[in-house]
Amino acid sequence: MSSPEALKDLRRLTALLVITWLLHTYPLIAVGAGNTYKWMRNVSLLVPAVTSTGNGYSGVVSNLTVAVAWPGTGTVYVSADPLAELDIQAAARIAALVASLIAGYDYESFDFFVRIKADSPIVGGPSASAAMAVAFLAAFRGKNIPPNFSMTGMVEPDTTIGPVGGVPEKLLAVAKAGVKEFVVPLGQRLALSLNTGRKVDVKVLGANRGVKVVEASTILEAYRAATGDKELLKHLQASSVSETPYPAWLLNSLRDSISVFKKRAKENIECSLSYTSKLPPDYRRQVEGIVEKAEERMSEAGEMLGKGMYYSAASRYFSAAIMSSRACLLAKTLSSSSLSEVTEEIRRMIREANHTVAFSETLLRAKLREASGLTDVKLQLAIVALGRIKDAKRALHEASSILEALESGRIPPTLDTLARLIDTVVYAYYRSLTADQWLKLFKRADTGSPIPIERLKRGVSSYVYLAYSEASYARSLGLIDREADTSIEEAKDVLAKTNTILDYITALTDSIQGYARYAALMRTAFSGEEGQKAVVAGLKTLINLVKLHGITPLLPMMYSEYGSTIDDVKTRIEIYTQAASYALLLGFLSKASQKPLLEPTVHGRSVKEGAAPVTITVKEERTLTTTVPVKITVTETHVSTREVTTTSPVTVTTTTTMWETRAPDPIVLTLVVVVALIVLAIAVKASGRGTAPPQAF
Repeated sequence: MSSPEALKDLRRLTALLVITWLLHTYPLIAVGAGNTYKWMRNVSLLVPAVTSTGNGYSGVVSNLTVAVAWPGTGTVYVSADPLAELDIQAAARIAALVASLIAGYDYESFDFFVRIKADSPIVGGPSASAAMAVAFLAAFRGKNIPPNFSMTGMVEPDTTIGPVGGVPEKLLAVAKAGVKEFVVPLGQRLALSLNTGRKVDVKVLGANRGVKVVEASTILEAYRAATGDKELLKHLQASSVSETPYPAWLLNSLRDSISVFKKRAKENIECSLSYTSKLPPDYRRQVEGIVEKAEERMSEAGEMLGKGMYYSAASRYFSAAIMSSRACLLAKTLSSSSLSEVTEEIRRMIREANHTVAFSETLLRAKLREASGLTDVKLQLAIVALGRIKDAKRALHEASSILEALESGRIPPTLDTLARLIDTVVYAYYRSLTADQWLKLFKRADTGSPIPIERLKRGVSSYVYLAYSEASYARSLGLIDREADTSIEEAKDVLAKTNTILDYITALTDSIQGYARYAALMRTAFSGEEGQKAVVAGLKTLINLVKLHGITPLLPMMYSEYGSTIDDVKTRIEIYTQAASYALLLGFLSKASQKPLLEPTVHGRSVKEGAAPVTITVKEERTLTTTVPVKITVTETHVSTREVTTTSPVTVTTTTTMWETRAPDPIVLTLVVVVALIVLAIAVKASGRGTAPPQAF
C-alpha cells in the first residue's frame, strides 16, 4: 500500500505532467488518480440553485454527491457540470473544514469529494455549501439523507447557516422535484423573490405545495433535520467545556491597561474643562459634549469591570481616553491665539506614534522569523498586535497628509479640518500604545501548543478564497461594500508575494476583515435579528469545539465578550464573525484525533475491532459530460461494483475521476478543463480602519 506522502507526491507529479501536456495539446481531460482508502462513505441529496433566464430567474434542482475518504491529505476535489465559478470550490473547502471540526476529525487526514450535476448553469455556488457540510457530516457519521429532503444556505466559519438569495424560486423548484422537507436559513422564512423584489412567506408557499419548510440556524440543526440523528448534538452537549476564564497573565495585563487608560481619561477630562471657561458658548458646548461621551464610556467600563468583562472594560477605558484627549486638544486649539503651539504638540504625537509603530512592526517581524517557537497563543497575540499596528499606520498616514496640506496652504484651517486632524492624530497615538502593549504580551507568552506552519499557510489560503467567495456571492445579489473589497484585494496581493509568517498573518487578518464585513452585510440584509441569534449560538458552539481540542481560543473569547457590548447589530455581527473565523482557524491548526468522537461507522454499518466480518457492496456510477467550444462532446461513464469482506478497518480501493481543485500546494483553486486547464489564483485584499465606536482595545 502506498504511503500518504507517496500518494501526495504522485498527485503532484500527475498534475505537473497533465499541465505540461495541456500546454501542447489542449484536449479535454480529467485528472485520474488511483488511491487506496481504508474508509470511504458517499452521501447524496438534492440541492436547489438559481439559473438566469431570458425572463428573469428560476429555480433549478441539482444533484449533490459528496464522499469522505481516509486516509487522505485534506485535498478537496470538486466536479461541477455545467462548469462552475470558483466560489463553489472555496465553499466546499470551508464545508469540509466545518464538518471535520464538528465530527471531531483531523481535517487533513481525509480527502473530500464533491459532485454537483445540474441541467443548466447555476448562479451562486456558496448557497449549496451548507448542504455540503451537512452531507460531509452525514458521511462521517455513517448516516443517509432521504431523497425527499433538500436545503439551501451558506456554511459560515461559526458553523451557522448564512442567508442566501432566491429562496422562493428554489422552493418552487424542489417542490416540483418531489421534495417534502426543505431547510432554509433562520430568518429567511420571509424571503425576497429575485423576480419581484417582494417578500414571500416560504413556509406558506411550501405548505401550498406539500413541502414542509424548516428554519435552521446551524449545521448541526440542519444535520439533525436531514438525518434524524440526535446523538451527535447530545454528545457535544455532554462534552461541553465550562466557560474558561482568561489566563492569569492576560488578566493582569488587562488590569494594567485599565489602570493606564482610566488615569489618562481622567487627566484629559481635567485638561478639557480647564479650557472651556475661555471658549465662546458654541465651542464650549462642543467640547463639553465630547467630555460627556468620554464620561459615559468610563461609566460603562466600570459596569463591565464589575461583571468580570475585562477586555470590554479595557476597550471602554481606551475609548474614553481617546475621546477625552480629543476634547483636550480641541479645547487648546480653540482657545489659542496661535496654532503653532498646537501643531507642535500634534507633530510630537505623530513622531512618538511613528517611532512606536515602526519599532513594534520591526520587532514583530523579527520574532516571527523564529517559526519553531510559534504557538497557538503567540499566533493569537501576533494577530492582535498586527491589527493595532496596521490601524495606527493608516491613521498616521491620514494625519500626516492633513497636516502637510494645512501647512502648505492647500486647505484652509477650518474647524472641521482641525477637528479631523485632531481625531486622526489622537487615534493613531493611542492605537500605537495598544500595539506596543500587545507586542509585549506576545514576547512574554510562553504557553500554548506549537503551530504547524505549513497548516497555517494552507489555512490562510482557504480564508482568502472564502472571503472572495462571500464577496462574489454578495455582489451577485446587489450587496457591495467597497471597504471590504479593498481588504480582500489587499489580502490577495499579500498572499501572492508572501515570504514570511508575518505576510501570511497580514493576509489572514485582511481577508477575515473583508469576509466579516460582507457576512454582516448579508445577515442584516436578509435575516436581521434572527441572523444575529444564529451567529451568537454558532460562535458559542465553535468556541466549545475548539476547547475540546485542547486550545484556549483567547482572541475569539475576547471578541465574543466585546461583541456582546455593542448596540449596532451589523457591527456586532461583524465582530462575532471575526471571532468565529479565528476560532475555526485554531480548530484547523489543532491536531485532532483521526478517529471520530463517536463510534465509527462505514456505509451505515458499525465497525468495531474484533467484530464479525462485514460484507459491503460499493457501487459508484457517474457520468461526466462536457462540451468544448469546438463542438465536440465527450461523455465518460464509470460504473463499478465491488464486494469487500473485512472487520476493521475496511479497505476500499477506488479509482476516482473528477476535476481536481487543488492547485500548487497549499492553495485551493479550480482546475477547470475546457480546451485548456486554467489555474486561477484568486485571492483577496484588506483594510479600512473599521473601528466603529467604541473602539476595541
